[in-house]
Amino acid sequence: MWYACFALQQFLQTHSQCLLIIHHKPGSGRDKENLSLLPPLNKLKLVHWNLEGDPEEIQMEFIKYLKSIINSMSESRDGEMSIIT
Repeated sequence: MWYACFALQQFLQTHSQCLLIIHHKPGSGRDKENLSLLPPLNKLKLVHWNLEGDPEEIQMEFIKYLKSIINSMSESRDGEMSIIT
């Protein structure tokens, strides 16, 4: 399973370092609200998207995701520096 290969083997904090983008075909009638994912995927940040949707929406979600990773890395680095000093 891709989750085991990409998330678990890399020791990622799945709740903050993984983003799951679900693509819906336009007109498929998929219900975003009643989507149930199996564990451990249900812990991931989830973004729904389709090609006819607003491209800026997915871009903004991805930017928020990148900012959260950068903040997490900065906090981790700050914690390491406080241990050293």
